[in-house]
Amino acid sequence: MRRLSIVLMSMIVALAGSGIGPAQANNLKRPIQLLVAPSGGTVTVRWFWSTADNNQVIIRRNGVTVFTEAINNAWGNRGSVGIWSTAVNAGDSVTVTAAVVARTLPPTPGGLCNSNGVPFSGPPAEGLCIEDAADNDYDDLRYGIYFTPLPDTTPPTTTANVTGTVGSNGWYTSPATLSLSAVDNGGPGPASGVNRTYLNSALYTGPVNVTAEGTTTFSFYSVDNRGNVEPAKSTSVKVDTVPPSTSPSLSGALGSGGWYVGDVTLTLVATDATSGVASTTVDSVPYSGPVTISAQGVSNHSYFSADNAGNAEPAQALSLKIDSAPPLVTPTVAGPAGNGGWYLGPVTLSLTASDAT
Repeated sequence: MRRLSIVLMSMIVALAGSGIGPAQANNLKRPIQLLVAPSGGTVTVRWFWSTADNNQVIIRRNGVTVFTEAINNAWGNRGSVGIWSTAVNAGDSVTVTAAVVARTLPPTPGGLCNSNGVPFSGPPAEGLCIEDAADNDYDDLRYGIYFTPLPDTTPPTTTANVTGTVGSNGWYTSPATLSLSAVDNGGPGPASGVNRTYLNSALYTGPVNVTAEGTTTFSFYSVDNRGNVEPAKSTSVKVDTVPPSTSPSLSGALGSGGWYVGDVTLTLVATDATSGVASTTVDSVPYSGPVTISAQGVSNHSYFSADNAGNAEPAQALSLKIDSAPPLVTPTVAGPAGNGGWYLGPVTLSLTASDAT
């Protein structure tokens, strides 16, 4: 339990309407202890008296009298301790004073405030010791005012922050850095402050580098100075720094010299070990399945794949040769020609072959 410092105000006022004459009134003082609650909590007023005669303890809350107690030796209760407490909200004021006071002095062990041999242990040792107007000795009436804040029963809140090169779908395409920050807002009483933070059950001392490919899960929580423990939270850091890889395969009737003598089917297979393949593109068109290529001659093609993290593979080149038309052979006959397609002597046959591809 924490006790806040008391704001002590000594207010010197003349008693009016008390039946005391002007000469006496000039000698009477009314010390007041004032406490303004900094937050919700409990205010406790304690007083001690041994021989005070015909006096009164007066307690006010927000300027309104809420408690009085007469002090009279006829009770035979010398050495009694009085206690009064109330719940307060932030900003409430509570004052305590004696009805009749001639002068005050700090309580001192063995001093005038203990002249009746009744020691007082504990608060309000720092309160006011007064002399009332009944006689000319110190009658040992002491009072003090104390504030106890509502306890902080609310745990702190920890937030995780991840930095790195942001890709797609929550992935990072570079090593990432995880850092934790914790705040303690208190409640219903004042915040006690963050004491420590844990990451994966170890004391958190600073940012952590995350280099492992794939998904890494972390748990974390904080504890405040009052011992309130935050429920564990978790966060996942997804790192994929490697682009996918695409492999082509060709099928068709293969001739000589790397030429195909008919249509060729191009099939692409992409793999990605971490976030998975998101798309494949061939010749600037999304690849959705095997592609038939029938263009005659040499054709150049390009393809690449991208993964779910946003990594794109460098474009790959493919050259394909197709010649599905046979060559054309043209014969030429030379010799002495007769009638009806006959030759009258030896002839020479010449062949000329051509191929457009």
